[in-house]
Amino acid sequence: QPRRLAAASLAERVAWERGEAKSGGGSVGHVVRWDEQPPRPWGSIVFCTVGSLLPRIRKLGASHIVVDEAHGRDIHTDLLLTVLLKLLHASD
Repeated sequence: QPRRLAAASLAERVAWERGEAKSGGGSVGHVVRWDEQPPRPWGSIVFCTVGSLLPRIRKLGASHIVVDEAHGRDIHTDLLLTVLLKLLHASD
């Protein structure tokens, strides 16, 4: 649960720093298990956990994906990095 709390609170902080009232609906959102506050369709930032990103990765249409805390790896992070590598090679 610390990762879910971190994603949501980080989204709130970044939204505040960008002058927005809260995360979700503006340019900043978060997606974690049981709590989705996605940004507007043309939003710029989504904070999420690995478990929330994996099922959505194909339909994201993201131009950039930043993976933080990859040193604390588990099976989900390894899978995410493998999928990202395959998508990167497929886009060439």
